[in-house]
Amino acid sequence: MHSPSLLLILCGAVASFLFLCGGAAATAGGRGVKMASSLYAPQLTRWRVTVGGVVRGVVEHEGKMLLVSRDEDRVAAAGEEEDEDEDPRELVEIGGRLFPVMDETEVALHGGKVARAVEYTERCSPARGVAPLALLLTVTEGKKKEVAEVVGAPPDGGVLRVVGCGCFADPVTGTVQHMVDVQGSEAFVLLVSVREELGRIVCIKRLN
Repeated sequence: MHSPSLLLILCGAVASFLFLCGGAAATAGGRGVKMASSLYAPQLTRWRVTVGGVVRGVVEHEGKMLLVSRDEDRVAAAGEEEDEDEDPRELVEIGGRLFPVMDETEVALHGGKVARAVEYTERCSPARGVAPLALLLTVTEGKKKEVAEVVGAPPDGGVLRVVGCGCFADPVTGTVQHMVDVQGSEAFVLLVSVREELGRIVCIKRLN
């Protein structure tokens, strides 16, 4: 089995190849671009790789790695009036559709360990009584990978709380799909796509 570092290098090489071939890079949104969905648009995770001596952002979509930089993201113009239902996340265009993206971050855990995590957030609508939602999710270590929420904050560090309620392998993308039952102001289920060989969450999608 390849080591995580070797797999990351391979990921960077594949992403570089796709980028040079053209047509495989995620680009900025423009007029006529359709939003994949509002509430149900898959949220993609962006992480960093070095390609040709340049640090670039990478997202995975439908099993393929695509290069995208922060400059290519579609963001609201400064001073533009925002609708209360607008999605605050950055958006990236893939195949003529816009998808929200969130950066992968490192968080300190209780006991001194560090975990890679990504925040899942949703648009809120105070007028409809929908409160803001933000879950910081990561993948547990060990042979059996599980999705966990990082609970708590510095200085003591976060504590992991396993939130997955079942999983299955996706033979098309090579990822493992974890079901996460969210209980808050409303109850719903998330489908969290995990690239197990990298211990990375690559996509989070609301199902209902």
